[in-house]
Amino acid sequence: MLNSERVFPQELCVEALARLAEYVGDTGASCVPFCALRPMKWEAASQQVEALVNSTKFREMYKKPELGKKLEVDKERQGKLLAHVYRLHHTMEQIKTTLRLKREELKEKPCWHYTRMSTMQKLLLAQGEQQPRFRLSNVAYMNDSAEGEPFGTLLKQCGSAPEMLQAYGLLPGGEVPNASSLRNVYLTSLCTSGDYIYMWAIYADKGTGCSLKFDENFFDVKDSYPQGYIPFHEEKNSYPLYRIVYLPDQDKKMELEESLKELVDELVGILGEIYQVLPEEQQQSKGKMLRAYITAMLDQVRYLFKYDEYSSEKEVRCLVVTRKRELAAGEGDTPYLYTEIDKEVQLDEVRFGPKVFKSPEKEAWMYATDRVKKVSYSNRHYR
Repeated sequence: MLNSERVFPQELCVEALARLAEYVGDTGASCVPFCALRPMKWEAASQQVEALVNSTKFREMYKKPELGKKLEVDKERQGKLLAHVYRLHHTMEQIKTTLRLKREELKEKPCWHYTRMSTMQKLLLAQGEQQPRFRLSNVAYMNDSAEGEPFGTLLKQCGSAPEMLQAYGLLPGGEVPNASSLRNVYLTSLCTSGDYIYMWAIYADKGTGCSLKFDENFFDVKDSYPQGYIPFHEEKNSYPLYRIVYLPDQDKKMELEESLKELVDELVGILGEIYQVLPEEQQQSKGKMLRAYITAMLDQVRYLFKYDEYSSEKEVRCLVVTRKRELAAGEGDTPYLYTEIDKEVQLDEVRFGPKVFKSPEKEAWMYATDRVKKVSYSNRHYR
């Protein structure tokens, strides 16, 4: 529950929470008892709302109006904003749940990570007392120069104003509210085909690398995900897999499956309502903090949409938003920014590329690590 004594005067919190209940209730209902809200959903939402309204900047933004202005105006704006923030969290959660891979899908089409031989060795061999960990790269290191852009283009086609999308950092041309928020998004790419010429050539050192099939419990994949499963706050040691939605070029109409289209339309409406709640001057100054907060939330799904020029990669992504990050020496002059999956690496299978010759020595040392269940070789013809 919100700490009303520290954030707002009691009467303002009551008004805000009443509006929150009204927004998440049935259509036409003026108020819904909080006991009607699912406890987990409300608890998760309240943590994020509290983090927002507990900040100094937010309290400055919604301080008591100057003399001569009506308190009711400020109360109404506060209530609307809290309600919209809750609705935004809820809709984002539903989008992630819709795209999250289920265990049945993973069994039907196992996911493979293509990489170089040297990377595979680092994953299997301990460095002194330090156990190997699988790394997720910061989104800034992805090879797609349009990462995140297709999602903004989709929202534009669904009715969002371009200037609003620019304000949230979803389209080029606007000032990113908080560029540092991008540093908190980390991901890795997998493919639903484990012996694929296209992937061998581009991501496995031109066929001299390998593809890795992780243990079925390495990523957090479940049989089903009831709405509200993924909490809004950071979930410790949670590494979900998401299917990628491929969209046509921005000049063409983008089609979505019906369930996802409904959620995107709802998201468009919520973003527009939040944008209108803030006075014009606050959109430029104090509202910048709130826009940065919303941009960070949108980052959780924007990188699950790509242009279909990459559809041949058959991609699945593990994506997390975290402040836990590491820096290491990279290739050239640019250090490598990453975070680690805090789990012991276990591989169901390692498949060598089409340019790798069969070698009893390679198989022997890999089995000796007790981290690999099976070693195989590509059946593709590539040289």
